[in-house]
Amino acid sequence: MNGRNRTGLCGRSAAGGRRAGHSRSGFTLLELLVVLAIIGLSAFLVGPRIADSLSNMEFVSAVKKVAASLRYARNRAAVERIPCRAKVDFGENRLVIVCGDGETEEGEEAKGAGDKEYRLPKGVRWSRVIREEEEWDSGTAEILFLPSGGSSGGIVLMKNDRERVYEISVDFVTGMVSLKEAGDEGV
Repeated sequence: MNGRNRTGLCGRSAAGGRRAGHSRSGFTLLELLVVLAIIGLSAFLVGPRIADSLSNMEFVSAVKKVAASLRYARNRAAVERIPCRAKVDFGENRLVIVCGDGETEEGEEAKGAGDKEYRLPKGVRWSRVIREEEEWDSGTAEILFLPSGGSSGGIVLMKNDRERVYEISVDFVTGMVSLKEAGDEGV
């Protein structure tokens, strides 16, 4: 022999078998099926939680946008020294901010520069609006922001499809807007 081993150049023995000490690489069909079953089970268990989480994030985002719109109305009323009204429209599922007199000669609502409208996303709705001794769960409720910085005050309750409730409070003296998650008593 000329110094070469019997395995030859391609790593196989002269008899055509595998090299000693090397095992076959790869996975068996059973191993792949077990891994796929584990992945499927995890997706089945985790998937609904992710969907719930996304729905709750959309709800909290809508609540924060409504609170920001109310703060906008308060600030605009104080800075421009004009009254601003926040109208909660239960039928259209929207919030409309109108500043100034906001009325045309025909009595229809005028859209002025800086007036805002925010429509609630699907799955989010108004639950109730409470102001002093009045309460609305349909129609249109209104919170008035005064040039002095005060307001008519009130509580706006918002709810999602999973019956989670948030409360947005408007202080009648300062017009400050705050929000918190409400318990079952807020429904």
